[in-house]
Amino acid sequence: MKMKLKKTMLAGLLGLALAPQAHADFKEAIQTLTPGQIQFVPNHYEADTLRDREGNKREVNVEKTGIEATLKGKGKRWFGQVTLPYVTVTNGQIEKKGIGDIILEAGPHYHTGHWELLPTLRAKLPTGAFEAGKVNIGTGQTDLAAVLRGTGMYGPLTLDAGITYTHRFGTPADRVELRGNPGVGLGKYLRTGIEGVVTLGLDDARTARLGPGLVFAKDGWQVGGFVQKEFGVRQATEGWTYRFIFRVPIK
Repeated sequence: MKMKLKKTMLAGLLGLALAPQAHADFKEAIQTLTPGQIQFVPNHYEADTLRDREGNKREVNVEKTGIEATLKGKGKRWFGQVTLPYVTVTNGQIEKKGIGDIILEAGPHYHTGHWELLPTLRAKLPTGAFEAGKVNIGTGQTDLAAVLRGTGMYGPLTLDAGITYTHRFGTPADRVELRGNPGVGLGKYLRTGIEGVVTLGLDDARTARLGPGLVFAKDGWQVGGFVQKEFGVRQATEGWTYRFIFRVPIK
């Protein structure tokens, strides 16, 4: 199936797509999260362009499909989660599949006025298969990130924002990620929004993503989806991301 046709089909299915994964729904995840929650995230990424440091491009055929399983927990003051991804990566005629890099995250959560704040530490472990110069499922390196998220609610309006600094041990590739997601409630259970994400690498790599989304949440259950387009890319592939989200409470 050609990439253009895939985009058309998936965009149609996700016409009211959600903004990102565990980000766009941070308000619900922290304020109404049950003591435990299981999250499943089927996702697909495809890129037909690779841009170098000067922004010059060449054609590629890269696809990444997978599902992330995340166990979340919340106490009176602390929040934590562990994510286990299963990934299939295709580059041209080469395909690899298996368990990707496991992600651990934890930190305290605070309420102040209209805002909920969540400062955390996140570690990505090199559990996915990696071989230098090959098509890989994992990165082969450990990442440690400091994350600060905040979500404000003003009537039906919400603003979800965050900043993340990531240090990669091994090959120097530190980066800063800035994210903003204004949203609005549609009735009692629906919320829609548009999320923008800018990632700036200290090695001059950069990526920007933008996309709309929709999430339905009730009694700890959540269903949503999103679509995002990358642009302004340097030293990275440029493409589309599609993601569904299913969350089940553990009471």
